[in-house]
Amino acid sequence: MTDKERQERNAALANQGRRFRAQMSKGAPHVPPARGLLSGWDATASGSSSPKPDADYKYYAARGWFDSPYFYPTRLGVVKTSVGRLADAYFARSIASKAAQRARRVARETD
Repeated sequence: MTDKERQERNAALANQGRRFRAQMSKGAPHVPPARGLLSGWDATASGSSSPKPDADYKYYAARGWFDSPYFYPTRLGVVKTSVGRLADAYFARSIASKAAQRARRVARETD
């Protein structure tokens, strides 16, 4: 890579960084769409039935990702928070019942 190419790449990266910072500093905090929240809560609930439910948290915390400037606060309204709690309860119950069915099936197969 020549010096000119390196300078062009660095200038492009600097420009992207400025645009990103400008977008992040604009007005009110970002509000995620409801569909994205539901898929996130679904993934969270499905991870809660794993033997190590906090493995992801430990992984991210060990690498300092929660202290990263890339994470920023979001605001959720009452409706999205309520829908999220209902979805979380539904997915957790659904996963627990599937795990119980699986355990009964395995118990029958081993008898």
